Amino acid sequence: MKFLDLVDKLYILIYILLPHSTHQLQLLNVSLFLLLSTAYSKALNRLIYKSESLVSITKHIFYRIFKGAFLIAFTKRNVEHTFAKLGIWLYNPKVLILILRKPIVKPIDLDPTRL
Repeated sequence: MKFLDLVDKLYILIYILLPHSTHQLQLLNVSLFLLLSTAYSKALNRLIYKSESLVSITKHIFYRIFKGAFLIAFTKRNVEHTFAKLGIWLYNPKVLILILRKPIVKPIDLDPTRL
């Protein structure tokens, strides 16, 4: 109870997530890291192609490629789209429930007379 009293006193909202659901609700994993990975791979492939595969990746080259890929992936539009996709902003619990809901599996009819 001390914890709840403290968070209430500090105006902190507690948000409880369903067990085993956070991997589907993490913003970065949903789309932004995929965009980053794609942009980085394309830039790296261009570099390898231009250098005819005769390039060694130094920290400086890595940073240049990563920074460009980051700026492509983490745009305001992409970040806003990711929040909207998860229903976090503007808050839409229906979207969250659809993401987390398990598909209903229909039982198989094993009656041999019906085969």
